[in-house]
Amino acid sequence: DAIINQDFTPSGPKHPLKNVKLLAPIPAPPSMRDGYAFRQHVESARKGRGLPMIPEFDHFPVFYFTNHAGVTGPGDVSVRLSAFLFGMASIAAVYFFFTRLLGKRAGLLGAFLLAVSAYHIRYSTESRGYTAFLFFTLLAAWNLLEAVNTKRFLPWMLFAASLILSVFSNSFALILLAPFGLFGIVTILVHAIQRKPLGTAFWLGAASAAVFAAGGMILLYAPTL
Repeated sequence: DAIINQDFTPSGPKHPLKNVKLLAPIPAPPSMRDGYAFRQHVESARKGRGLPMIPEFDHFPVFYFTNHAGVTGPGDVSVRLSAFLFGMASIAAVYFFFTRLLGKRAGLLGAFLLAVSAYHIRYSTESRGYTAFLFFTLLAAWNLLEAVNTKRFLPWMLFAASLILSVFSNSFALILLAPFGLFGIVTILVHAIQRKPLGTAFWLGAASAAVFAAGGMILLYAPTL
């Protein structure tokens, strides 16, 4: 009770809020663990499958490592600028990516839908790395297509670099390894069925990209673990 009733009003000069810039309590934390507190999501998902709530969920803390580089205060407008720029770049990336795959109309439609998306607008004004994650994911997909189609070494390296940056922007980007890997397996199977050898350049580039991506992720995340 003594602690609860203690007066924590700061002593010293007072300044109007409009005249100060609010920063994060810990400006540059070396690591951050985010509590897995979405209990309602877990309960609703299990209820939809006819399953009861997991009793262990409330008995021990569950966490994941979040992006410590995204910690900012409400006054750090400059930090949010990168999210806005990546958000704008993602709209352009969607246009070029879908134009390449499905034509110009699909590219324009995709870019328009992303530009008016409430989620995209919101994430483009926050310091979290969701817009960077989207941009680098699109860039990785583009370079993967280039690598497979041209068999050149540079697109493989650009694919690996884009994938590293995507994972560093958001840890959930690790799930991209599954669809990208599946795309690679399908490509190999299709060429095998058609009896069209992929060639040494393809295998060398793919192996180099895998080593580069794995090593880059380890180097980026090792200091935070």
